[in-house]
Formats: sequence, C-alpha cells, structure tokens
Amino acid sequence: MFFIIKRSPFKCERSAKINLMSEKSNSGMEIPDYAIERIARCLLPIMQEHFESEEGQRELREYEQTAEE
Repeated sequence: MFFIIKRSPFKCERSAKINLMSEKSNSGMEIPDYAIERIARCLLPIMQEHFESEEGQRELREYEQTAEE
C-alpha cells in the first residue's frame, strides 16, 4: 500500500477514484485531505518498519505465493 503525501492539483480526482472503486456510497462523509495526510504520516513509518523486518519479508513472500495461484 502506498500513500501519496504530495497534494495533487486535481483535488476532486481523489474523491472520484474512491467512488469508482467502491460500489457503496460514502454516506455523504468527505474526509479532508489534511486528515488523510496526517494518518498517512503516522502509518507510513510503521508500515515501512514492518515490511523491512524479517516477519514482514516472510509475509510478503507468502502473499506473493498465494497471489500467483
């Protein structure tokens, strides 16, 4: 999973992509860009540390094997 922290000049494009990916409505709730950026800034270092660890590498190999089947 990748997070893009850099603000896009096409602000409405993110919402459009989310709506295309999900068949469910978002109940009218719009998450502001600053909230998504804050969450990403908190989660990214944790995710990087996990995937660089031996356990994370093992899980990635297991996932890749199941994805090939």
